[in-house]
Amino acid sequence: MTAKGDNLILSISNINVKAVNVFISKDNGAKEVYDTFKIGEKVRIKGKVAEYNYAREIVVESASDVTNQ
Repeated sequence: MTAKGDNLILSISNINVKAVNVFISKDNGAKEVYDTFKIGEKVRIKGKVAEYNYAREIVVESASDVTNQ
C-alpha cells in the first residue's frame, strides 16, 4: 500500500521477464486485493497497459480483475 492515498502498487516479476508494476487505486479495490493475497502467491491480473514516469505498468480497474492463478 502506498504511504499516501491508500493505493496499491504490486511488482510482478518472472525469471524471463523484467519486473512490471501493477497499480490498483483505492477506488478500484486496492485494500481488498491487499487483504486477499499474500506475498509470493501466483495471481492472474487483468488490466490496461499505461505509462507512468516513462515506465509501462498495468492498471487494474476492479479488485475482481486480480484472481488466483
